[in-house]
Amino acid sequence: MALARSLFGEADLPSILTQLDTYGIECHETEVLRVQKAILELSDGKKTRLPYFVKCAKIDHRDVLTGPKLPPMSADEEARWQTEADRMLALWNAK
Repeated sequence: MALARSLFGEADLPSILTQLDTYGIECHETEVLRVQKAILELSDGKKTRLPYFVKCAKIDHRDVLTGPKLPPMSADEEARWQTEADRMLALWNAK
């Protein structure tokens, strides 16, 4: 996928595509190409964001299709955001 290559580079492409391809396995995971494109765009070329957005899409693909792009963040802000996002996903999955 050209977008994945342009965001993450050639060296990381196999692992990026492997992560991305985990969306679309289940029968309820629809609009696979559109959702995968949205996941890539939201990740903004940051490998730490990719698993989060894949998880979000697997819960409800509309979240990545309608969610706003994240504003630029410092490394500390992104770490705090990721920690909170992981906490929220854990709570959701515990239900």
